[in-house]
Amino acid sequence: MGNRINILPDDVLCHILSFVPTKEVVATSVLSKRWKPLWRSVPALDFDYWGYYSVMNDNARFHFVQSVSTFILSRDLNQPLKKFLIRCRSSVFDSAFFNAWLTTAAQSRVEHIDLCLYFKIIVLPPILLNCRTLVVLKLTFLEMSGLSSVHLPSLKILHLNNVKFLERTHLVVFLCGTPNLEDLETKGVRFRDYETKEIFRRLPKLVRAVIVKDAVPLDVLYNVQFLRIEEMDDEDIEDQIPKFHNLTHIELCYFDYTRYWIDVFKILEYCPKLRNLSIDMEILDSAPDRGLKEYWSCPPRVPKCISFHLKSCCLNKYTGTVGGFEFAKYILQNARVLRDMTICNCEDEEEKEKLEMIKELSLCRRISSTCKLSFN
Repeated sequence: MGNRINILPDDVLCHILSFVPTKEVVATSVLSKRWKPLWRSVPALDFDYWGYYSVMNDNARFHFVQSVSTFILSRDLNQPLKKFLIRCRSSVFDSAFFNAWLTTAAQSRVEHIDLCLYFKIIVLPPILLNCRTLVVLKLTFLEMSGLSSVHLPSLKILHLNNVKFLERTHLVVFLCGTPNLEDLETKGVRFRDYETKEIFRRLPKLVRAVIVKDAVPLDVLYNVQFLRIEEMDDEDIEDQIPKFHNLTHIELCYFDYTRYWIDVFKILEYCPKLRNLSIDMEILDSAPDRGLKEYWSCPPRVPKCISFHLKSCCLNKYTGTVGGFEFAKYILQNARVLRDMTICNCEDEEEKEKLEMIKELSLCRRISSTCKLSFN
């Protein structure tokens, strides 16, 4: 087996090693003379210290910083850096180290950066925010500060997970500097200042978006094919809803009961080609009794997507509330080309109640002769 690996050219070996954590890649240098310098040309740096939080004393932190700095500076700088990943739970590292590492990565024509820093306050260096080679940028558990200008013409994927901005303006700046963005996630994005009113630009090449309600205006996402909106609530959607001409898959995730399901139908009216609909119904302890009929209001007209295009519908955490039951029945009675209706019960429901819900929905009339009703 060893001989088979050794006959592979260096570029193939480096590509294979790019999927291995850097610490293990460097360890291969003891295999033979040929392998000793090979790690310096691997087009990826992957430092994962997430699991060492509880045992990371001062010496461990120093060793971590020293190791990362040594590995970055020891690379063959003529070789482009395809990926730079760092996950660390300590918030005591000097930001200057991160700044230096990211600067070196940008100078090495980095294409993919993935940072998970457990709410570390960082200032991304200007050279990185204006990196023409950067295609993927994923930021998790950190706070952005000092953001001025962004120009990332090659960026296609931007994932912001539990990222805090000083103000909403900074997110506007970020998105304005990414004209070719195709995939956007803003899960758990927060702002210290929510009062700032800024104008977002549309993202014409965006095809996939996962957002928190109110973080990004829906109008920015007008061209997407896939849309997931998290942390929906009982309040009206205040943003102007664009015509989603290309949207075929939407997921709506609620914190609480939907207020007469008005906003669901409001969105569906603007999705004429929708084929797949998924709704998560997170029920809080403060939610009203399921017998109250005020939580359902039949829309005046059937949205076009339900009548002619909807093929699958999934209701997650279904508990048999009046609104949930009436919505499921409404879909079954109006979706002409529906193929799958999936009901996922809440885990803490009693078996007797589950059987009753299944019985109720199974007796509902279905307009589609090919519709399959399933319960998970």
